[in-house]
Amino acid sequence: MQRRGFLSFLGAAALAGCAPEPREMTRDDFDALGEGGHVIVFRQAATRSVGIDQPDWPLEDQNALSQVGILQSQAIGAGIQRRGIPIGEVRTSPFIRSQDMARIAFGRGQVDEGLLSAANQLETVNQRINYLRGILSTENTSPFNTVLVTHGRNVILATGVALDPGQAAVFKPIGNGAAGVVGTLRPEEW
Repeated sequence: MQRRGFLSFLGAAALAGCAPEPREMTRDDFDALGEGGHVIVFRQAATRSVGIDQPDWPLEDQNALSQVGILQSQAIGAGIQRRGIPIGEVRTSPFIRSQDMARIAFGRGQVDEGLLSAANQLETVNQRINYLRGILSTENTSPFNTVLVTHGRNVILATGVALDPGQAAVFKPIGNGAAGVVGTLRPEEW
């Protein structure tokens, strides 16, 4: 398969229900992260349980990180620091739980409306998918890695990779609309 159509394939695979199986990160993968140029996409860490009909919007009604989510965020930040992985830009969904995770793990996070959870309206879903795909496929020659903290639905619809709370998928942007999935990491694996 040509690299150019890789993300299109991933999105189509996700929508068709046959998502690719990311592999575990290897020592070489971590060494490559140390050189920068990757995009690390996190599903926000674990949250408090809420009723299914409790709104997540407006801001004051949002589901916050649970104690487990706070510990996951701390473990991620400590692991990345311990491994010396260079982090540049940190972008986060406007949701408080995503902002809190970024602040706890990385000490910062720029709110990015494009990372907001995909709504049920097809137009909004497509906008979120295309936005995330655009970030993942933009070649990055920086010595730093970009971090995105978003929502599981966005990631699976855009890439076909299903993430648990606090889990990350690491992508290597190739450019020309293509990116490769390097692997996935749970909070304790950093």
